[in-house]
This record gives sequence, C-alpha cells and structure tokens, in this order.
Amino acid sequence: MVKRHHPLPSAEIKDPMVCIVLVENLPEDHSLDNLNRLFGEAGIIKNITIRDPHDVIDPKKCTMAEKLISRKLHALVDYNTMEAAEKAVTTLNNEQDWRYGLRVKLLKNRTIRGRRKKYGGS
Repeated sequence: MVKRHHPLPSAEIKDPMVCIVLVENLPEDHSLDNLNRLFGEAGIIKNITIRDPHDVIDPKKCTMAEKLISRKLHALVDYNTMEAAEKAVTTLNNEQDWRYGLRVKLLKNRTIRGRRKKYGGS
C-alpha cells in the first residue's frame, strides 16, 4: 500500500529508433519546410532528413543500415515521442493510392514486454 508521491521518470524509450518514421513516395515539393508543416501535425519533430540514394558520392562510406533503409528517395522524420510517430503512421499513410500515395511506417517497431505474439494458433 506504499507508493511514491512523484513517480519515477518513464524509462520506456530505451531505443530512440522507435520515434523515427520512414517516409517514401515524397510529394513533388519535398522541401524541409513543407515536410515540417505536413508531419508537424502529428507531433513535435526533432529532425527531418531527406535522403536520395542516387546522390551518394562514395557508396563505400555508407553504413549497411543506410543502404538497407530504402533504395528510393525517402525522408526520416524523428519525433519527440513514440506516440507522435505512431500518430504520423496512422494519419499520414495513404494505403488507397499504393503507387503514388505517401508511405509512412515506423523505422523500428517497439517491443512490448510481457506480451507474446501467437503464430499459427499456438
């Protein structure tokens, strides 16, 4: 029956990668200001990086993680919280226009302790 008056700070975010969303099929005007306005509706943005894999000067200097993210023009939007990143995925992902619509997905899914996914009913 004893508890704290002020709870300890949440240590839920151990991996900062869970706050980053990958955006493909960028609009024609994919300036930083336009992307900041568009993705700022979901939450507070820490950083936006636009990457074009065709503009790599020296491919040997790229890390393996950078090569595997996407082979298309894409943006990485780093949010302040996981909730903002998840909101961006749910509100801005355009599944109806699979060819030209905005594709927004979490760069890394968060893992929830204490839960196991069941595969195949077992």
